[in-house]
Amino acid sequence: MHNLLPIALRAVKDDNLVDLACELSTFFKQLYAKELDVEELHKLQNNMVLTSCHMDQVFPLGFLPLWYI
Repeated sequence: MHNLLPIALRAVKDDNLVDLACELSTFFKQLYAKELDVEELHKLQNNMVLTSCHMDQVFPLGFLPLWYI
């Protein structure tokens, strides 16, 4: 599923949504990999912080659930 979502969203004209879907897809691909490295997890955490900032820019404040904040 995480492989097909960015491809399906290519039809959307908003590049921000496509970029965000690609970032989330990459995060989950790396997180669910068979082997994880501790250094890789630190990079994933840093990238997820940037992705969450990107989500704040794309979506309105009330769109994201309270657990996200």
